[in-house]
Amino acid sequence: SVKNTGDPEWQKSFNLKYYFHQKQSLRFCLYDIDSDSPDLGDHDSLGTAECSLAQILATQENKVSLPLSPYHHTPGDCGLLLVRAVEVSDGTRDRVTLDLTAQNLDKKDLFSESDPFYCVYRRNEDGTDTLVYRSEWIKDTASPDWAPITLDCAKLCLGDWARNLRIEVYDWDMDGGHDFIGDCNTCMDELAQGEDFQILQWDLINPKK
Repeated sequence: SVKNTGDPEWQKSFNLKYYFHQKQSLRFCLYDIDSDSPDLGDHDSLGTAECSLAQILATQENKVSLPLSPYHHTPGDCGLLLVRAVEVSDGTRDRVTLDLTAQNLDKKDLFSESDPFYCVYRRNEDGTDTLVYRSEWIKDTASPDWAPITLDCAKLCLGDWARNLRIEVYDWDMDGGHDFIGDCNTCMDELAQGEDFQILQWDLINPKK
């Protein structure tokens, strides 16, 4: 789930086998989570959307924009769901562990240090970016040491080690209006140079500063 936002961006992806001669129907149900209850009936429905896997793959950019139902007057006036599908080959089974830290982050809170977290985005063929991971946030520190993570290369870079990866760092806010601290760009080819505990460094850039 994503807290306190009308424009959620989920990091979860699903692996599906595609069968050309079969109709594989997909149904997406969105909910406003109000408690820890596992029963979806205890939460408010935000709408549903349906399509087939073939419909997504048939588009030029392998993505569709689906209006949520029910709607008030016209399709889409209660929200749109953007769904992207990516074909993954068998040569993307490598896994990579990232252990990220930061130092001397900008202070975004008035009476304390920032509460930083980071997001990793993968560059798509059409120039857009897809969120592949969102870290936990760490309270009141300018030098966070996030927990190591292990990701499949299929998800991280689609097996393309030269594909651009963008790391964005934010100051977490309870109301969902997280403050941008800075970002940097890299790729798996560069990250692989950090094997055997070699430390790699990038500067976080905030264009508005």
